[in-house]
Amino acid sequence: RSSDLAIWLFHQLRQRKELQSELSILSKLQRHTVEYDLVMKVMKMAVWRIDVQSQTITFESDFRDVVGTFHFSSNTPLEEFFDLVLPQYRTQVHSTLQDLMEGRVDEGHEQFQSRLPHSDQIHWQEAYATIEKRDLSGRVMVIVGTLMMIDNQKMIESALIEARNHAEESDRMKSAFLANMSHEIRTPLNAIVGFSDVLSMAQNDDERAELVNLIKQNNAHLLRLFDDMANMSKLEAGGVAVKKEHFHLNQL
Repeated sequence: RSSDLAIWLFHQLRQRKELQSELSILSKLQRHTVEYDLVMKVMKMAVWRIDVQSQTITFESDFRDVVGTFHFSSNTPLEEFFDLVLPQYRTQVHSTLQDLMEGRVDEGHEQFQSRLPHSDQIHWQEAYATIEKRDLSGRVMVIVGTLMMIDNQKMIESALIEARNHAEESDRMKSAFLANMSHEIRTPLNAIVGFSDVLSMAQNDDERAELVNLIKQNNAHLLRLFDDMANMSKLEAGGVAVKKEHFHLNQL
């Protein structure tokens, strides 16, 4: 009887250890699921799975801002997914997915615009995909992936591109402005230098007075050019208040 009791105790201890081990594994899985869901919520992602053989897609979770963008029932035909992708992106998205399904690549990444089901709203989406399962012959069986809304990212990209183009155009305009201004400045400056050299050769007071007057005119013209450049700088810096008023164009 003592031997039977020892065997029974050993069996109970082994069962207890096995149960504790299973509970530990279950606890880790539950914690992993909580962490997984938390990451998906923070990243605002949707997770989907494609059955290659049946050509169907299933969304397992969707934490995007606009829920329902591609949120279908389980095992929805892929064609319904592609119908919401805008035509200009449909061919590229289909090609990338086809490469995955045929095993030519292991991972895929695309950015595209899509409509909401039963709506005219259009949003930017970013998709990542990878092969999850193959059969014994190496054929792809299951593809998994994620979707993210990237409307804000695209707005920022567009703003940066516009700012860059504006800066480049501004740089070209300033280069052209400086080239024109150098020519405008050189004209009166040459006159001032030239007439100053000739001034000492004047034959009489009338000729001397005429040369002095020409020098003064070109000095005034040169000063106006510098004033214009200073006003341009003030305008760009927002230091000049511009007001509208009527004027006579001929007089100006």
